Amino acid sequence: MKPHPLWYRILFCGIIALGSASSAQGQVAAVRGFITDGEDGQPLQGVHVVLERSGRLIAGSVTDKDGFYAVSRLPAGQYTVRATFIGYEPYEASLQLGAGEIRLLNLALAPTEAELGEVVVESDRQTGVARVTAGQMVARPADIERIPTPDVSGDLATYLTTIPGIVTIGDRGGQLFIRGGEPWQNLVLLDGMLVYQPFHILGFFSSFPSDMVNRVDVYAGGFGGRFGGRISSVIDVAARNGNKRNFTGTVSIAPFVSGIQVEGPLSQDRVSFLVSARRSVIREGAARLVDEALPFRFGDFFAKLHATVNRNNQLSFSALRTYDGGDIGEDVGGKPPEQVRWTNEAYGLRYLISPNNFPLLAEFLINASRLKTDFGPEEAPTRDSEVGRVSAEANITYYAGRAEVNWGLFARTLKMQSELGGVFQNVVLQEEFVTEVGLYLEPDVRVHRTLRMRGGLRLHGFPSKGRGFFEPRFRVVWNRGPHQISGGFGVYHQEVVGLNDRRDAASVFTAWAATPFARVPRATHFLLGYQVRPTSWLDVSLEGYYKDLANLFVPE
Repeated sequence: MKPHPLWYRILFCGIIALGSASSAQGQVAAVRGFITDGEDGQPLQGVHVVLERSGRLIAGSVTDKDGFYAVSRLPAGQYTVRATFIGYEPYEASLQLGAGEIRLLNLALAPTEAELGEVVVESDRQTGVARVTAGQMVARPADIERIPTPDVSGDLATYLTTIPGIVTIGDRGGQLFIRGGEPWQNLVLLDGMLVYQPFHILGFFSSFPSDMVNRVDVYAGGFGGRFGGRISSVIDVAARNGNKRNFTGTVSIAPFVSGIQVEGPLSQDRVSFLVSARRSVIREGAARLVDEALPFRFGDFFAKLHATVNRNNQLSFSALRTYDGGDIGEDVGGKPPEQVRWTNEAYGLRYLISPNNFPLLAEFLINASRLKTDFGPEEAPTRDSEVGRVSAEANITYYAGRAEVNWGLFARTLKMQSELGGVFQNVVLQEEFVTEVGLYLEPDVRVHRTLRMRGGLRLHGFPSKGRGFFEPRFRVVWNRGPHQISGGFGVYHQEVVGLNDRRDAASVFTAWAATPFARVPRATHFLLGYQVRPTSWLDVSLEGYYKDLANLFVPE
């Protein structure tokens, strides 16, 4: 079904009207801002911010991955504002808010070793393998570091395989299968940039070492309206900003991979950089330890610039480049093993703004991604494939008291070119272009102190193919003491598919193509979970899910 352009306009105007009406009320106030670490300028996620009057809690919020918080729909008057985070000195001050005033309050908390009491504000942002909320799990560097790897530091690839429902096949070019989905059905993002091949040729290494990661959101199903174009799962990685106060660096040497990381300020407290580079040393190190040829090479390079433009605005630029190559399979009957090589590139610009006169946070993203893969002898590959994407999107969160209204627009163009050498029937050489446009609207409402609901709709169109889809989404979380019940639902479509030859060892070569027929792969997700924390040292969770996958393509 093709979406009518009028629907886009109606929804867009409705959202603008909602913001205008809310801001025009004039009788309520709001407080919002960014909270950072006082030592290195890193954003602090999970800080509890509360406003009290006469010793009574009026409202509160929790900072997100950018350290941003917002408390709105406040009557004018005198308040005591408190910000608390374990490991940091608490902040407390008196605050006078006028009618209709929107106050910007940025804070830098000082680290401390003193143990603090915790002010609890309900939130579904939790970490740990046993803490899953309707298919979503959050991982931070400390979680990743706990899982042993062949490297000196932890790696996301090894951590993901500890999550129930996520499996990998093979240690040479291993790929992740998440709750029944194929690897090409997973959406992997780094600072908003699409990463087509996020794992190295050795399956227990990803392109994201733990020392450059700030947070990872893993949606094994039921993901919200912001994400689309994939029907199985989402792995959303946010990289750290560089240190804005001091220059620091690390060097690691291990039998499998060695690396270096450098970070520091370019302008004190305003602009920082972070550079991370790794290179495999398997042939020089691990191969000698096992006395066996290990014909693999891989590496990755990541760089990030982050600037605090002013009190309201932040700008960052991220770049990632990876390379992999090696033998896949074994030498059989004198025939040498197949060889595979690929190169990943991703570049992205991210702009955050919290306007003076509106209680909202706006994110604007422009990024480009490319994957080039070839298979066979290096001098004369039998197969090659290249896919690239350029994308622009805007994501807005409007804070309206107990509700947060999330909405956004996006436009993308993709180019795919493959020469498959007759591996698949009726597919030898092809070059395709696909465009994607759409929007989503997703209100997030705290119905009660213990009940939170998020519903929404994503309109996803493919003008180059004359196709469009409605994708409803829904999530609910109910907290009752140590118990939590959560659920999720969503409909998803994927216009671009990956073609694998199952005769290849580990199916590591993937050629990307638009769906050749009118039917587009579709998935419907249902999730229901229960979580309990009977003691401070034990978390127990149980989750059931149902995925209905339709219109799938099996290459022959």
